[in-house]
Amino acid sequence: MNHGKGTKVKNLEEDRSTYSKIKMNESSNIDIYMKHYKRRYTKKRGLSKLDCYCEKKVFDKIHNLNELRGKIHNDEKRYKKSFLKKYGIGLILFVFIPALLGSLLPILFGGEVMKQLIPMCESTCKKHDSSRGGEYSGDHISESSLSPFENNTWTMIQNINDALSLSFVAIFLIIMIYIFIKFIKYEGIKAGKRKMPLKEYFHFLKYIL
Repeated sequence: MNHGKGTKVKNLEEDRSTYSKIKMNESSNIDIYMKHYKRRYTKKRGLSKLDCYCEKKVFDKIHNLNELRGKIHNDEKRYKKSFLKKYGIGLILFVFIPALLGSLLPILFGGEVMKQLIPMCESTCKKHDSSRGGEYSGDHISESSLSPFENNTWTMIQNINDALSLSFVAIFLIIMIYIFIKFIKYEGIKAGKRKMPLKEYFHFLKYIL
């Protein structure tokens, strides 16, 4: 019995030792890569230089999150709480401000004038013009405001708003895809696989996910 217990303790110690060595190797791989950041950055030009700069920012954030997880000993609840406390507000603003800006005009002024959240007519609305006689409407004036813009100008503003909304969505998706790609690269460097064939890349992607 004692022999069996001693064997289990020995195996546990060996497992811990192996795990520690793996973690040390992973940290070493990342540390070596990040150590040469300045040298890589000075050699880059144009978009490659921007990519190098952004990559470091992403890697630093991933590294900070890994350190945070290590400090709380992989406690998922504490990790999520700490993550939300540190990055929650920033993520909410990043996601919702573009969406809010893009949908603000349609929410406030979209649809038929009298069904809008803020009823507002074009500047040439005949019902606001007292000189129009029969077309003039006091009730209409009391229920809606007169815009400083003509209908064509409103259409142009709405088109610009739609274009900006699509741009915000595209930028958001590009940033998310970029961060995901850099996360895969970060994990690859940790595992000692800086360059991988496409097939191996997908196998590695499946492994870490």
